[in-house]
Amino acid sequence: MVIVAFLAIMIAGPQTRYSPERAPTAGETLEIQVIGMNWKWLFLYPDHHVASVNTITLPENTNIRFALTSDGTMQSFFIPALGGQIYAMGGMVTHLNLRTGASTDLLGENTQFNGEGFQDQKFIVHVVSREAFSQWVEHAFNTGPELTRGFYRVLHQQGTCRDAHEQLQQMTSSPMCEEAGGLVFRYMSGLIFKEVLRDTQRGNNVK
Repeated sequence: MVIVAFLAIMIAGPQTRYSPERAPTAGETLEIQVIGMNWKWLFLYPDHHVASVNTITLPENTNIRFALTSDGTMQSFFIPALGGQIYAMGGMVTHLNLRTGASTDLLGENTQFNGEGFQDQKFIVHVVSREAFSQWVEHAFNTGPELTRGFYRVLHQQGTCRDAHEQLQQMTSSPMCEEAGGLVFRYMSGLIFKEVLRDTQRGNNVK
């Protein structure tokens, strides 16, 4: 009993301190909404009015708070170099707090088996300086097409980011690709995350 109690105390302390629900340190926090799809990731920056698919840009030495959901099957969101994984599930919101370090490129992925394409559901994490982050936001806002519900319906279709790109390019004359193979958008409504959450809670298909 003494050994079990000792181990419980040793485990409970760090588990509470490093809970994914808690920000790692005090300071500025960047809020990002994440929607997992088969087989791609959509990242929404509601405060900056931009969005991206399969690529995410973060300022260095900054707290990042992710709110995650899925518009279909369960996903497992994982950036190994920054912290542990957490699940994204339809009709629910989970939260993950991470903190970036110095500028670098990292790999993120879905580690939840949910179909033949899950092994390719990866994304690039660009950790950049604050100045470079502001420049990226400006670039995405000024060059990306607006993320409408019509565009979202294309992204929602099962397939890779490349599949979505080919369909979206037929719908707009704006450039769609980034160097890393991801997509960027201007995101003005700020409502897609809530609407997807509402639809999945009601058991509806994306409209």
